[in-house]
Amino acid sequence: MTRILRTGRERYEIESSADSRGVLPRIRQFNPHAVIVGNAFRGGPSGPEICTRMRRMEEHRDAGVLVVADRMKSGQEHKVILRGADLCLHAEGLRPDVLRENIRELLDAVHERRGLMLQLGALRACTDRRIAWLSDKELEISPMQFDVLARLLRQPMRTLGPRELLGYGDAINGVAARRVARVHICRLRSELGSPTELIETVRGRGYRLRLPEDLPPQDG
Repeated sequence: MTRILRTGRERYEIESSADSRGVLPRIRQFNPHAVIVGNAFRGGPSGPEICTRMRRMEEHRDAGVLVVADRMKSGQEHKVILRGADLCLHAEGLRPDVLRENIRELLDAVHERRGLMLQLGALRACTDRRIAWLSDKELEISPMQFDVLARLLRQPMRTLGPRELLGYGDAINGVAARRVARVHICRLRSELGSPTELIETVRGRGYRLRLPEDLPPQDG
């Protein structure tokens, strides 16, 4: 399973344990966003028992838990969910792409409940992974452009001046800040494609994100 996750395009940081006795100590040490465990081990706590113990730990109870079950009878998944898992998948016949998709959805849910996911309509940004999407398309933007987008998403409909948008404060003069901001906004608009009105220029003041209901209807 670790090999599958390391060979995907996602940039996950992964810590693994050879047996279940090492899972809870690693959770305490690394404070992960999500944990993937099996349902049965020889010695040590089972996957469902790990779920139960995790949910009792105040600092880790909002982490995501995926149990990949081996030798589990069909219809028993709900018992694992009741023990604290977010999701239970059968190991037999589990395709790598299905595993990756379920992990992506689980992490999105965790980021939302931890306040790490910013969203306005179909536009989302994860401040932990520093990745942004429009619908299901990942935006190809630089770290600085991500920061600009995140600042806009945190305060939709509020106009941000160039220096505030860039996070520079008074460290850069107004003319230079306007030029740099213009470059990053241009790139963001290019990546957003057709809904270019999403980022609105407020003449003489700066930029803001418009709410989806305020956008003009798209042709076609």
